[in-house]
Amino acid sequence: MVKMEKIGNANAKMVLFTIFIITLGLEQSPINLPTPKLAIQSKVSPYFKYEDTPFKVEEENQNFKEGEILKIRYDKGALRISAPTFGKVVTLDGGVYQAQEIIFNTPSNHRIDDKIYDMEMQIVHKGVSKGDLAKYLILCFLFKKKAGASNKFLEKIELFNLPNPLESYRDLSSNVFIPNIMLQEQDDDLDTMVPFSFFSYQGSLQEPPCSENTIVYVASEPIPTSVYSLQLMKEALNYPDTVDSSGRKQGSEPIMNNREIQRQHGRSIFYYDSGMCNLMSKKAADVVEKGHYEKVIKPMRKYFFVDGQKPSDLPGAWVVTEKEAKGLILTP
Repeated sequence: MVKMEKIGNANAKMVLFTIFIITLGLEQSPINLPTPKLAIQSKVSPYFKYEDTPFKVEEENQNFKEGEILKIRYDKGALRISAPTFGKVVTLDGGVYQAQEIIFNTPSNHRIDDKIYDMEMQIVHKGVSKGDLAKYLILCFLFKKKAGASNKFLEKIELFNLPNPLESYRDLSSNVFIPNIMLQEQDDDLDTMVPFSFFSYQGSLQEPPCSENTIVYVASEPIPTSVYSLQLMKEALNYPDTVDSSGRKQGSEPIMNNREIQRQHGRSIFYYDSGMCNLMSKKAADVVEKGHYEKVIKPMRKYFFVDGQKPSDLPGAWVVTEKEAKGLILTP
């Protein structure tokens, strides 16, 4: 225990700062990610297996009752959606991480090459396999404004009816399917995750308790969505104080609920390029190996049943026993 009265003010501040660093460790998130070219190239991707999660809970567990309606909540300064599970991620070493919470931050927590984006969506996964129970995995998607864009995932959570600091939750009325985040509203539904490129590094949860021992994936291509969608997400963080003529609540200047950038501390940043891996697979499939084909002609027996006692008179056919026909005895 540090006795503060016996050290000077400047030294006290240094001791407190040192204790703070030791407590948090050296693998905190978010960080400023490099350009893909400056990251360590990786050919390894986890297996993303997300479910079309019903908005009405189908099976009771310790956190949800059967028949309970999923909600989007305003909690701890952010919009969140929780469920028994949204699916899972399986890493190369066999670790299984179950997706249990979605968190929105405006603007983004992570940066890429010093660029900050309009919003970030974190999908928080908790380890469920042996040896991974105290570990986490976070998959992050960044969003940017684009006129005319309309993200399918965001539209399904009813952006016009979001909770806020005074009304802390809203019931969902649509299923939650994470792969929709890769689609525009007019796109056809898919049953799996579209391949995407991403950064990965060892990091932490991005809010208290900021637990480390966390794998962090960040999609490298920001997802386009409308200015209107992003504005609604930002306004939901405010205390509404007025109502305009259309009935839409107006607050003060949008609140920023992102976490400041943390030091990298020499951590390795990896980059998985889905396009390059697909190209390599295509090239491998197009390779024509030198060589030739051969065949061997083997005699083949065919047995068939003939109704009645009269032989069929087919060329080369003769009568055999039932045991031979059914393979119950070996034939030469």
